[in-house]
Amino acid sequence: MKIVQVSGGEHHSIGLSSDGKVFVWGNNVEGQAGLGDIYNTFRRSRLGEAYAAGMTEEQIGDLNFHIEGKAFFSRPVQVTFFADKNVTQVFAASNFCYTLCGEENELYAWGQGDNYILGNREEDNEFEPKLVHPMQFHKHRVDSVGTGKQHIVVLAKIDRPELEEAVKPVENVKEEVTEKVEKVEVALEAR
Repeated sequence: MKIVQVSGGEHHSIGLSSDGKVFVWGNNVEGQAGLGDIYNTFRRSRLGEAYAAGMTEEQIGDLNFHIEGKAFFSRPVQVTFFADKNVTQVFAASNFCYTLCGEENELYAWGQGDNYILGNREEDNEFEPKLVHPMQFHKHRVDSVGTGKQHIVVLAKIDRPELEEAVKPVENVKEEVTEKVEKVEVALEAR
């Protein structure tokens, strides 16, 4: 298996293999591994055990809940959600990930949801990949994604030939604007 793309977040990474498998490693506290809410489930069970053992709040606070395979993965782990998908690109930033399934024109997001970063119109964390609302791209084909700490940018292409003619090339727009500016300047000079 050959890894063809890797992208890094704040404390996690995502990789794509040549056969379309998605792998993650690193921190998973915000769900950025996309493997479910395994860290918080584990943490809650450990807290329950600690309370049952009669530990104080201070003692519980000192416990290390960052256990291998729950909150942190030191080796790549496959995100099996994408086993039957054709993933073409992977992206990571801060505490979230995105994947693009190019043929289907589907964009998936998961991890920390602050500032609506996951494109699902909510600020909740997503612990498994969720489809970014398809209506956002139903007329446009997603080409690439750029990620920042608290934002993403999606580069999309028009996927409808009848609309391509309606979009003017930048050169034409520049010429039209230049002509209009020149006319305004002439009119102003005449005053």
